[in-house]
Amino acid sequence: MSNLTELDVLDLIENELTGSIPHEIGFLPNLRVLVLYSNRLSGAIPASLGNLTMPNHLDLFDNQLVGSIPAELGALMDLHTMSLPSNMLSGSVPATFGNLTSMRKLFLFDNRLSGPLPREFFNLTDLAVLNLSNNSLSGELPSNACKGRNLQMYLVFTNMFTGSIPRDLKKCRSLKVLDLSSNQLTGDTSDLGPYPHLVVAKLWENSFHGHLSKTWPSSVNLTTLDVSGNMINGSLPPEFSNLVKLEVLALQVNNLTGDIPPGLLRNLGSLYELHLSQNQFSGHIP
Repeated sequence: MSNLTELDVLDLIENELTGSIPHEIGFLPNLRVLVLYSNRLSGAIPASLGNLTMPNHLDLFDNQLVGSIPAELGALMDLHTMSLPSNMLSGSVPATFGNLTSMRKLFLFDNRLSGPLPREFFNLTDLAVLNLSNNSLSGELPSNACKGRNLQMYLVFTNMFTGSIPRDLKKCRSLKVLDLSSNQLTGDTSDLGPYPHLVVAKLWENSFHGHLSKTWPSSVNLTTLDVSGNMINGSLPPEFSNLVKLEVLALQVNNLTGDIPPGLLRNLGSLYELHLSQNQFSGHIP
């Protein structure tokens, strides 16, 4: 394979290839796209892949790769998409990823990654999609996630992140999908938003407290809001009836009190799931 010096696309998806990824692939001078997902490849990711000079797409999704992510991959300056999920990768996210200034989509979910995210990680000003879910990542969420203000999907659910929601997350004006669920986050959700383009917001199973954020009703495109399994108190703001595109509203297992606003059911014509159980609501059911 190392003799294929003119090769620019290598696509072997959805086969039953086994064994390790040949390190010689990293020395193909014209390779732009390497796609090996849905095979049975094992062993470590070759550090030699960091030698590729022209790559814009690297996809090793759904294999049996182990070991740490090579720091050498941080040299792939022209890479637009990196997809390494559904493997058995361990260790931390390399700080060298902060050098990937052309990165737009990064998928590392369903691995065994651990440790805090390096602050350099969010130097990726063109990053639009980030999925780090289903790992064992810890520490606080970096405060510079929206340095480039292009982030549209921010998925870090099912990890062990702690601390409060970074205040500068409000700078993510392009955000469409936010999922911080099943972590150990605390603080007040009033630090969130407003997000004019937000469609999905999931914060379930954390330790958030305080009142429901008054910024949610300004997210007029919101279809899913799930803040269940927290310690949120206070009443359900009547302004929530302005979320006319809302399809799922999950507020169960909190400490909400007061009446259920009558307009909530009258105005939310698109709603098909409403979860209010295990709170302290009073009064009549509208």
